[in-house]
Amino acid sequence: MTLSEIRTNVLRRLGEASGAVFYTTAEIDFWINQAQIDFCLLQVANFIRRKTTTGLLEKTTTVATTVGDWRLYPYTLMADFLWPTRVSFGGKALLRATQKDLARWDQDWQNAAGDPLHWGILGLNLMYIYPRPAAPANIDVTYAYVPPSLSADGDIPAIGLEFHHLLENYATYMALMKEGVARSERALVYSMEYLMGAGTQADPEPIPRRKG
Repeated sequence: MTLSEIRTNVLRRLGEASGAVFYTTAEIDFWINQAQIDFCLLQVANFIRRKTTTGLLEKTTTVATTVGDWRLYPYTLMADFLWPTRVSFGGKALLRATQKDLARWDQDWQNAAGDPLHWGILGLNLMYIYPRPAAPANIDVTYAYVPPSLSADGDIPAIGLEFHHLLENYATYMALMKEGVARSERALVYSMEYLMGAGTQADPEPIPRRKG
């Protein structure tokens, strides 16, 4: 569906099929865009918890390493970077390992050189590889990304068509909450439908925090 079609469906749910009156078009479009971002963040949470990739938007970029450096900086290179999902070197997938794992295997792991075998996340904006390449090399990083904003009526959301109705649910929920307590019960229904459709209902455990 296009942005215009999603907006029309939201307004129809709100009883304003003839066009935005109480709600401005800009407000509806803002909520639709927020819905797409929120959906992508929830898919990242699902990936972290259960390694599921359903609904996840992914792309791959190549990150050049610096000789002697075991760190990668994809977060600062790509403005749309959300979370790494796979890392590979020379066409071979690297295995995820924590810094504790590496220290247990090799106390001097930060200085070990060779073909990379493992990768991990360091803090909030760095990744690491082990061993570090002995010569300049390219590391392929596949990551979940923030979708581009929808602005023109003909723009189509980056998420799959099967999830477009969830954008309607989210935007309808936000619009109803604008009206206040009188519509809050109906708003809750749309909120629950959105969350269930986004796949968050099956796992009550908290999202693991990235550790340095």
